[in-house]
Amino acid sequence: MKTLGVISCTKSKLDYPCDAYKMYSKSTLFRYLYSYCCLKYSRVIILSAKYGLLEPLTRIEPYEKTLLKMTRLEIIEWSAKVRNQLVTCPTPREDYVWHFHMGKVYLNNFPFQSLTDLGINFIKHYFPGGIGTTMGHYKKEVEHLRSQEQFTHGG
Repeated sequence: MKTLGVISCTKSKLDYPCDAYKMYSKSTLFRYLYSYCCLKYSRVIILSAKYGLLEPLTRIEPYEKTLLKMTRLEIIEWSAKVRNQLVTCPTPREDYVWHFHMGKVYLNNFPFQSLTDLGINFIKHYFPGGIGTTMGHYKKEVEHLRSQEQFTHGG
């Protein structure tokens, strides 16, 4: 079975148009999460407060938007947008398990029922603790996966 890592955008962004994965690379936590998901899963998708679901190589403009500062109505509208993307966009479905690595606000507002309705299997990964603890966890995981990759490939 194939796997898809889903990570959320970050408050820290670059200030010029670029690929989505680069836009959020200003954040150390995002870099660790993105590296982890690239090493661990078949594909990666980014969940953006502005754009919804994004392929990492999608070119985007800088923006200032976060679920933390949205009203309840704006969050409902965002969730509906993501739900519509799940139904209409060619997101990976069959033979994929989606792995969500993100904070509580995104996990609590993602339209998981839509995944269930579409027959998409998913797992929510939440690492309790502050940002420093979470960053340390994913840093160790990336180092571990990279060392395994070198060992496996004789590098």
